[in-house]
Amino acid sequence: MGALEQHFEELEIKHNIIVNDLKLKLQHVEMELDDITERYETLCSRLKHNANDTRNEDGEEKFLRLYAKEWK
Repeated sequence: MGALEQHFEELEIKHNIIVNDLKLKLQHVEMELDDITERYETLCSRLKHNANDTRNEDGEEKFLRLYAKEWK
C-alpha cells in the first residue's frame, strides 16, 4: 500500500499546484476587471460631463425644443 499512498500524495501535490495557479490567474483577471470597470466609469462620467457642457452651451431651452422635435 505504500506505493499507492505515495501516488495519491503526488496527485494531491499536483492538484494543489494547479489550484494555486488558478487562484493566481483569477486574482489577475479580477484586477483587470477592476481596471476596466474604473476606466468605463471614468469614460461614462466624461461623456456625461461633455454632453451637459454641450447642452449648456446651446442653451437649455434650445436643447429641449430640439429634443422634443426629434421625438415627434
